[in-house]
Amino acid sequence: NNGDSKAAAELKVKGKQTGEQIEETLTSLHKGKQPGIQNGIEKAHKDTVSKEEAMSKLAGDSDGFGQKVNNINDKIKLAKKLQSSKALQEFIARLGAFKAAWTQRKRERPVKSNYSNIIGAKLSDNITKTFPSELALAATEEGRSLFALKYAEKTMLCKDFEAQSKHVQQGAVIMYVDVSGSMTWIDELWSKALTYCVVEECTNNGRPVHVRLFNSGVKEGIDIKPKTKNSDEMLNFIMCWRTSGGTSFNSVLADSRSLKAETSKADILIITDGECEVDEHQVREFTKFKTQNKIDVRGFCIGKKSETMKKFCDEIVLVDTWKDSEMSDVFQKAIS
Repeated sequence: NNGDSKAAAELKVKGKQTGEQIEETLTSLHKGKQPGIQNGIEKAHKDTVSKEEAMSKLAGDSDGFGQKVNNINDKIKLAKKLQSSKALQEFIARLGAFKAAWTQRKRERPVKSNYSNIIGAKLSDNITKTFPSELALAATEEGRSLFALKYAEKTMLCKDFEAQSKHVQQGAVIMYVDVSGSMTWIDELWSKALTYCVVEECTNNGRPVHVRLFNSGVKEGIDIKPKTKNSDEMLNFIMCWRTSGGTSFNSVLADSRSLKAETSKADILIITDGECEVDEHQVREFTKFKTQNKIDVRGFCIGKKSETMKKFCDEIVLVDTWKDSEMSDVFQKAIS
C-alpha cells in the first residue's frame, strides 16, 4: 500500500544518509591518521638508512679487516646492538669521521719508493735508474747510436740503490693506549677510532697488531693477526674498554719487554695524555732491548708533550684530537 511504500522510501533515504555519514567519518579519521602514518614510515626509513650507514662506517667497502655483514641474521643482530647501545652509536659516528679523514689522507700521500740511499753505480739497461748524463746521449743525433748500443749491451751507467730493510721486512705494531681517568669522552672516542683504523690498516697490509690498554698497570689486550676479515672481537674489545686510574710508563716498558717473540723490528706506539716518573733502571733495560730488536718507539701526547717519554721514545708527537686529517697523516707515517 501507499503507507508501506512511503515508509520504505524514508528508510532508504535515512540509510543513504547514514552510509554517507559513516563514509565521511572514516575519511576524516583516515586523513587525521595519515600524517602519523607518513611520519612513522619516514622514521622507519630514516632509522634503516642510519643503521645501514653505521654498518658501512664499521665495515668500509673493501675486503680485509671489517665487520662484513652480508648475512641477514648478522645484519639484524648488529642493528639490534646499534639500537640498544648509545655508546656504540657514538663510537661509530666518531669512527666514521676519522675513517673519512684517514682514507682521504691515504689517497693524498705520494707512493713511496722501496729504495733509499744510492750506494754506487752499476752497468745495466734499466732506464728508470740510469744517470742523467747517460740519458742525455739520446737527446742528440750523434749520441743516439751510442745510447742504443749501450742499451742493447746493458752497459748504461745506472744508480745502485740500497733497499730499506725496515720497509722490506716489518715487524708487528704494538699499541699502548692510555685508559687512565683523564682519558674520557672526546679523548676516549678519538683513541678508540684511531686504534680501529690503525688495526685495520696494519692487518690489511700483512702486519700483526697487539693493542694493550694501560693506566697504573697494563690491563686488557688484544692480538689481531694479519688479513683478519672479521672485526667482531676488535669491536667487542673497544666497547668494553673503560677509563679509570692513574698513569704508569714503567708498566708499559716492562710489558713490552715481555713480548720478546713479537718485538723484532716492531713499531711501538704509545698514546697518552699523562705524565709520570719512570724508573731509570727500567729505562736503561728498555733502551738495550729496543736497540737489540731494532724497535722504533713513538710517543703521541694529547694536550702537551711528556718530558718523561723523551727518555725512552725515538720521537714525541703532539696530538690534537680535533684534527683528524693531520693525525691520520702522522699515524700513517708511523706505521708505513
